[in-house]
Amino acid sequence: MVVCALQPPDDLAAALQAQGAQVVCCNRRRPSILQGVPFATYVIKNLHDIVRLCKRERASVVHCHLSDAEFLGIAAGRYARVPRVVTSVHYPDLLPPRTRGSIRNALRRILTQFLYCNADTIIAVSEEVASRVRELAPGSSAKLRVIINGIDTAHYADLGAPAFGEHVVLTTVARLAPPKGHCFLLEAIRLLHLHGRHLKLLLAGEGDLRAELETQVNASGIGDLVVFLGNCSDIPALLGTTDIFVLPSLWEGTSLALLEAMAAGRPIVASDIPGIRTVLQHGSTGLLARPGDAPALAQAISVFLDNPSFARACGAQAKKTAQERFDISRTLAELYDVWGVQEM
Repeated sequence: MVVCALQPPDDLAAALQAQGAQVVCCNRRRPSILQGVPFATYVIKNLHDIVRLCKRERASVVHCHLSDAEFLGIAAGRYARVPRVVTSVHYPDLLPPRTRGSIRNALRRILTQFLYCNADTIIAVSEEVASRVRELAPGSSAKLRVIINGIDTAHYADLGAPAFGEHVVLTTVARLAPPKGHCFLLEAIRLLHLHGRHLKLLLAGEGDLRAELETQVNASGIGDLVVFLGNCSDIPALLGTTDIFVLPSLWEGTSLALLEAMAAGRPIVASDIPGIRTVLQHGSTGLLARPGDAPALAQAISVFLDNPSFARACGAQAKKTAQERFDISRTLAELYDVWGVQEM
């Protein structure tokens, strides 16, 4: 397997190489589309490199992930005459949040429709994502297939039940970006602290909002309760120290972080949004709270704080569900079918 990354390499490249994958980095930072010549150069050079890589490796499948990769990868795969060109759509927000009637979004819609028509299979990671794809590119419906994300549940099998000690540890794992709803979680922590709850919040992930979130933490007087961990390479170890996992996202496809927390048997409080609601059952495998509502989030967390036995029972049921429905073996079987291979 060869993995082609458009951007400069990061920790993920090393992790892929450790698993035996060959990683090729185009190593170009993306300029704004408004920067005419630099953006055109970025597109042309990347297309050239991907086409050359496909031909050199005699690729039988090109599988694209995320925006730039699918725009460039589908086009390059078709030009290089690769037998199967596949793209995975991970998030329901297919168009950037721009003003109504945005010319850039109109052009993006047209380009997306054209590219999806030239892909052999479009994989949506949730039914909500699939619905958005049908809305954006109705002509691609026949090529659309829903394959829920999966994880290796065995990595999380031996973590034991949460301790619920004197200071309860809450954890979230997500990039520090507006869709992940961190600001509402921080406000929920402030509210819980005001009511005398003894908590510690671990934020794993990096992103453009870090400075803003740190400012919110300091202004809220909860600096001693919140730890910014940055990117975390050992998620099982992190979840092993966690009592309650919280995912306050405003929208999601199928969250791998959520599946990992389920496989770890952690009680989960998450936003009541379609991408989460189809995975987590309220009152059985976790608790759902209204998205963007800090008091509702705080109230749901309080339910677990007041009843650790109920929290552990939800965690145990979540673990069972993850093993039965979301193990990576099921996901791989479906992907092998799309790729037209028996096994890799």
